[in-house]
Amino acid sequence: MSRYDWSKAPKWAAAGATDANGRAYWYETKPILAYGQWVNAVGRLAQMDSDEPKWDKSLEMRPAEIDSQWPDAVERPSIPPLEWSA
Repeated sequence: MSRYDWSKAPKWAAAGATDANGRAYWYETKPILAYGQWVNAVGRLAQMDSDEPKWDKSLEMRPAEIDSQWPDAVERPSIPPLEWSA
């Protein structure tokens, strides 16, 4: 069962998560947990309603069956890998 109502998510949303303060957001890219908040370095976010009590375990990626319903969704940004030179 899903934690969030993905039918209300923006087409570009790849993840949903709730912060320690109870605020929940849709994220364009997968966020990371930092000091009680989910943050993403790139991409959009939008606030949403949520009753998720376990904020530290609240991260949910868009389910595949829902993702396949949005073939016209905005392409998710990708970050090129770092290249190291000696």
